[in-house]
Amino acid sequence: MFYFLFLSSLFTIFRNITTKKYDAEYTQRLVAILHSTYVSMYCIYVMYYELSPTELFSYVIQHDVYDSIINLYYSYEFQFSKVFTSMLHHIVVVVTLITCCRYNISIVNYYLTQIVLCEMSSPLLDTGKIIMKYHRKYMFYLKFMTPIFVLLFFILRVVNMTYITSRLLYFH
Repeated sequence: MFYFLFLSSLFTIFRNITTKKYDAEYTQRLVAILHSTYVSMYCIYVMYYELSPTELFSYVIQHDVYDSIINLYYSYEFQFSKVFTSMLHHIVVVVTLITCCRYNISIVNYYLTQIVLCEMSSPLLDTGKIIMKYHRKYMFYLKFMTPIFVLLFFILRVVNMTYITSRLLYFH
């Protein structure tokens, strides 16, 4: 609950600071960058020390609930397709994580933690979208960020997810 309140407060603070110049998407992306960075680092910590991922999953659930509320509240500022796909994504993630926490199957938790690690590429994606939409004068930085994002995306989302899928299919 604390993380949910923290994210909501952070959004409110950023929104009040940036409201005259930017829309809700800008503020939401700033919060998403902080969330993705925190969750990625915490995920590595959980995996390295082989800890239970329940608290990590709780943070992701709280973020998805927070993000869903923001999407609904500011839906007039977002495209319908963005709100719809985001809500669908959040519902799937929340139901999956709650189910995993409820049944606490270590092998599933292990692989799901690896899936959560995919968040590591998100800060670069959100930063790139902020630059492209709001701060075009910083486009130069995309020359460095884009290859790093593509590499992380490929390793974490393509290779990692393929590996996890093959392991889970083999597991059954």
